[in-house]
Amino acid sequence: MAIVGKGTINVLRGSIEINGYTLVEEKIIKIYSPSFDNALTVRSKEKVTIMKVTFEKHEFYKLYSLGDMENHTKIDTSWKMAADNILKDYLKKGHERILICGTKHVGKSTFLRYVVNRILSVDNEVSILDCDVEKPEMGPPGLLNLSSMKYPLLSPPYTRFACNKLEASPYLHRAAFYGYTRLKDDPCKYISCVSSLIDYWNSFEEEKTLIIHTNGYVKTIGNQMLLDLIDIVDPTHVIKFQGLQKEQIFSLDITQKAHIVSVHSKLRKQKPESNNRKTKLLSSNSSYLLTLSSYFLTSQTDDIMSLFLRNNVKFNASKNETIMKDEFYFIARTLASMKPYAVSFNAISFQLDKKQNNDFMLDVLNGSFIGLLVHNNNHEYCVGLGIVRSI
Repeated sequence: MAIVGKGTINVLRGSIEINGYTLVEEKIIKIYSPSFDNALTVRSKEKVTIMKVTFEKHEFYKLYSLGDMENHTKIDTSWKMAADNILKDYLKKGHERILICGTKHVGKSTFLRYVVNRILSVDNEVSILDCDVEKPEMGPPGLLNLSSMKYPLLSPPYTRFACNKLEASPYLHRAAFYGYTRLKDDPCKYISCVSSLIDYWNSFEEEKTLIIHTNGYVKTIGNQMLLDLIDIVDPTHVIKFQGLQKEQIFSLDITQKAHIVSVHSKLRKQKPESNNRKTKLLSSNSSYLLTLSSYFLTSQTDDIMSLFLRNNVKFNASKNETIMKDEFYFIARTLASMKPYAVSFNAISFQLDKKQNNDFMLDVLNGSFIGLLVHNNNHEYCVGLGIVRSI
């Protein structure tokens, strides 16, 4: 069964699996599967299963059989085998380091959620190092972050921010500010960010499981950066996604003793149009804007983005994609209504990009997104993003 909507699932008898997470009797779990994303997949694990699905008021919802829903979350057989091997080693040792890599649009993020949910079915916590600065799973764009999850990943990335302080929010250990969404803009700074977060992780006395989510650049300079990242992280498992198309195939010559597992991309050649219900997925630009906007707005109230999305997500028939269009400046007006902090120039220091001319520093900063950094005992780390309202 595929689910679209926002609400809760309660198993009354038997057990079910939701995107890799096993839900048993007496447990209630929150879900959020918007109409512009791949629907959550629910499967019964026993012959007889009774469950109760409760949807929130004013939210669109619908249940589909898997045969009637084309864009639901699909888990390839090779994915299951890879996850089975990871879980087997995890149960033996109690900790693993799993690195997921591959080109764009091959299923790395979906596999990350699946593995996290599988582990949380048998343990109460798993940690994630999110190194994807363009389409992160655990924070806003432009940041690398190290966080822990105690709640299964059954909602879109734009709902998962540590600043939300909700039950399903991650616990942020530390973040590093990169400031770009492309690795080639400053490769040295990117590798430095990864290194600082791993050094912090290695300082923990207790060894825990860590899943590393990487970006989609794995060729030319991106391949060398991936090798450098693997050298820093020193993973026990490397999950290498190989697609069906030429541009989705890449080599990975590593010297570490990691267990390399090649898995198939979830993407297939497009089939002829069918009568099946197909979700119109959100465009890349809209997804980026939604994640960045949500980071600042969801701290106000849990429902503010749901209210916005109900009225501002439209399907663009000419491009066959869904876009987020803020026709009435809802985001701008909400941000403008938030009370800003007044900070003295003497209390802060600015660190601009090397490409920026210091003579125009104030013009560059005014109205910009910035990283809020703290210097402590010769260590620098990021506590979040901010917007400069006026100077």
